[in-house]
Amino acid sequence: MLSSKFGIERYKQTNVQMNFVLVKNRGWKIGKPLVDRNEEWKALCEETANGVEMFDKSKSVFRNFRLDTDVALRKMFENDLRLTKIPAKIKDKD
Repeated sequence: MLSSKFGIERYKQTNVQMNFVLVKNRGWKIGKPLVDRNEEWKALCEETANGVEMFDKSKSVFRNFRLDTDVALRKMFENDLRLTKIPAKIKDKD
């Protein structure tokens, strides 16, 4: 989606147009030291007796992930098939 608020350029020698924003180097220097998160991360990882970190889904970015059901997979397949040219190319449906 192009916006008229920014400049528009053609991408290389294609028909694709895209907005561009020119950002000038401001010469900023970040003075803060890097944060050492090792202690914080250790609190998020459970450890077994032999010290191996165990993955805990409830504490990860995947905590809200749901597995696909057969019904959902069937709907995705039917939608994908509908958007392809395969049905038009198949003459014998059997």
